[in-house]
Amino acid sequence: MERRPVGDGAVEHEGEVVLARNADLNDPALVLRVAAAAAQTGLPLAPATVARLADRAALPQAPGPPRPATRSSPCSAPGPPPSPSGRPSTRPG
Repeated sequence: MERRPVGDGAVEHEGEVVLARNADLNDPALVLRVAAAAAQTGLPLAPATVARLADRAALPQAPGPPRPATRSSPCSAPGPPPSPSGRPSTRPG
């Protein structure tokens, strides 16, 4: 059977998205790329591929907590607050 590349680390095989032979299971972005390939092609992920990714693939790191704004942040710049309409105020001061 022929395997057609559908993404980095993913190929189509018999109407399903499966892992490419050279897919790097240590790459934390592999799971996302394979899922994106399935979504973009409209093909289902092969059940064996889902099982293999769940058992062996590295997962992306969870994002850390948001960083607090610093004094140099434009959000904390001095000046009047923006108007509720989002347009500049025409009032002085």
